[in-house]
Amino acid sequence: KSRKANKNTKKFKGNKEKCKAQIFQDEIRELCLKNDLNEAVIKYEEMKENKIELEISTFCFILSACGKEQTIKNSSKKLSDFAFETAKRMLSELKGIHGENVSENAYTALIRSACNAGNTEYAKSALVTMRNSQNAKPKLRSYSPIFSELSKSDKIDEIIDLWNWSKKDEVSLEENQYLDIFNVCIASSATSQYFHFKC
Repeated sequence: KSRKANKNTKKFKGNKEKCKAQIFQDEIRELCLKNDLNEAVIKYEEMKENKIELEISTFCFILSACGKEQTIKNSSKKLSDFAFETAKRMLSELKGIHGENVSENAYTALIRSACNAGNTEYAKSALVTMRNSQNAKPKLRSYSPIFSELSKSDKIDEIIDLWNWSKKDEVSLEENQYLDIFNVCIASSATSQYFHFKC
């Protein structure tokens, strides 16, 4: 009887912990959907303090909120920087707990947050890491934020490099990316370069 009682007690505690974790997960998801990144991070800290198991989905919710362009980019510089730093932290801690099995979604969210904060070099570095990963293949949405940021400058050489990467990754650009490239070619007096992209 004693062994059975102990087994039931452990089972009850296990179920209780799972329920508690689910409550936190749901709260974080809702906060991220409402674009309340600050409160979502506070809830995340509570989970760590209470030693509640952190699922991959918890990190993904927060990373997704960090990479929301319309919400973050059009807000204050302070918020975009906070989102960027949070994204870096989330990806690092995700790797620390769950290893290198990081999805394309997570890397793309980090790239978006870096671009939103105006840190294109970091975004490119994250893309390189992603391209070398065995578990995350870049998509157009991984490239788009970087193309968009580079198109605001006259860094035609960097855009060509990025375009070459996208070809190797079998990522096809859309019309708006080509238009951005063309505008850069015009601004940098390198319109002949545009035909290089179209070939």
